[in-house]
Amino acid sequence: MVATVSAIAQATNVEKGPGASIGSDGFLKLLLEQMKQQDPLSPNSSQDIMMQMSSVSSLQQMVAQNEKLDEILQTSSVQSASNLVGRQIRLSDGLTTSVAAAELRGQAVFLQLQNGGSAPLSQVREILA
Repeated sequence: MVATVSAIAQATNVEKGPGASIGSDGFLKLLLEQMKQQDPLSPNSSQDIMMQMSSVSSLQQMVAQNEKLDEILQTSSVQSASNLVGRQIRLSDGLTTSVAAAELRGQAVFLQLQNGGSAPLSQVREILA
């Protein structure tokens, strides 16, 4: 069994070691390679294969849900930042200033400040007015 697992891991180029993880593509590669490597005189049961396919489906759904949640969180952050435009805020470094604009840079939301600088939304500690 260990030899089979090693052969499957080598055939699919899957990273090995503690804490190693694979994505859905890697999981599918492992599943297909496992089916190729199985003993023809003692094949995996159809129930085992269905359970593995169900796991793949669940994994894909979880990935899709996480991506959607990330989008929702980002939209919420942008909306929160835009609500600060024209308001006076205090940042974590103690600076008090007004917000001129909000922008999205990659995955982070930044505030353009009246003093010409910018700060990530996460540094806002207090909304003053």
